[in-house]
Amino acid sequence: QQIKQMTQDNENLIKQTKTIAGALSSSQARGRYGEMHLETLLKSAGLEEPAHFVRQTNIQTDEEGAARPDITINTNSASKIFIDSKFPFERFYEAFETEDEVKRRELLQQHAKDLLKHADALAKRRYAEKGNSADFVILYLPIDAIYIEAINAMPDFLTQCFSMNITVATPANMMAMLRTVRSEEHTSEL
Repeated sequence: QQIKQMTQDNENLIKQTKTIAGALSSSQARGRYGEMHLETLLKSAGLEEPAHFVRQTNIQTDEEGAARPDITINTNSASKIFIDSKFPFERFYEAFETEDEVKRRELLQQHAKDLLKHADALAKRRYAEKGNSADFVILYLPIDAIYIEAINAMPDFLTQCFSMNITVATPANMMAMLRTVRSEEHTSEL
């Protein structure tokens, strides 16, 4: 009876996993998920819109155009921190679908390269050069494993991001950054 129940539970888990993976197959759905996840973290850290942050505000990047970070945080020191959420999933998912270890390593290396392309595109928007901006931009990844596998596949991934003034954040360290911003405000109110 227990084995039968475990088999049914396992089948249900596989079905649910496929449903989630199907829902995340659309880049728009993943993008929205990442943005919603980030907004949940902002609110959990005690930051409120519009007092502490705004969503999708146009930033003039040069004479030719504007860009729109997902979140702009207004710090107490009157500077801004720009955050863009990305959720590269295709190669990551494919890597864990395959049984072939060599193919898995190749897919994870491609995953790291894809993520680095996102960082490069974000750096080219030059948010950090705008007004009272911090000298870095945060690339937010809503799942820690996406970041961990990129670092494992490309050991200099983080160094390359830093060289572009991109700081990669996952839920764990993003919450620490957001709480620091919030505590800075509380300290100044005293």
